[in-house]
Amino acid sequence: MVAEEEPFTYTDGARWYDDDDACKWLRLKHYVFDIRLKNMMMERFYLYSR
Repeated sequence: MVAEEEPFTYTDGARWYDDDDACKWLRLKHYVFDIRLKNMMMERFYLYSR
């Protein structure tokens, strides 16, 4: 049997995300991404935006 994963979202931790109401309302698990993930996302954006 395969366990279902809980839906989630990553944010940059900006002030307006401190109030987790939107994530709670949408039943999303909220994570703040670390600098390593941010760098990887920027690198991918750069590669695919060409």
